[in-house]
Amino acid sequence: VITITSPSPGLHNSNSLNIAASASEPVTNWQYSINGNPPVSFTPPQLVSFPQGAITLTVSATDVLGLPGSSRVQFTVDSVAPVVTPQTTLYPGSQTAAKNTDTVTLQATVTDATSGVASVTVDASALGCGILTMTSGSPYQVQCPLFGARDGTHSLTVTATDVAGNPATAS
Repeated sequence: VITITSPSPGLHNSNSLNIAASASEPVTNWQYSINGNPPVSFTPPQLVSFPQGAITLTVSATDVLGLPGSSRVQFTVDSVAPVVTPQTTLYPGSQTAAKNTDTVTLQATVTDATSGVASVTVDASALGCGILTMTSGSPYQVQCPLFGARDGTHSLTVTATDVAGNPATAS
């Protein structure tokens, strides 16, 4: 019986993972295959670089009597951060700037091809709003009432994290 102890099923935010396995009988030959590709000989544990996306890992072994055995695990690799693009601030009505009593809508487009977007925040401290969580949509948005904002143009930082835990920022 072959048992894969690593990587585990689920989501991994690194593409470099150890393949660790054990067998109930002494083994003369170990092999692994990623997504049905040709098998590669190895000695567990071994650090392997996996591609992004859904993975089916098959570990095979041959015991001293020449009998084969195998085990399979499925997981997803997402080591790429989301793409964050801040969008134009929406001002009240047809205004092209805001007054200190206005409420503006801050926007950002965020995409993540593998695991999806978990959270998006914007640091609107320069506008007097602190760090705000943006609501999902296309684009992500949040409103900020401008009470106590400093005069002038401000650069705000948007931070997004994907489901795998990879962060990205843009201003």
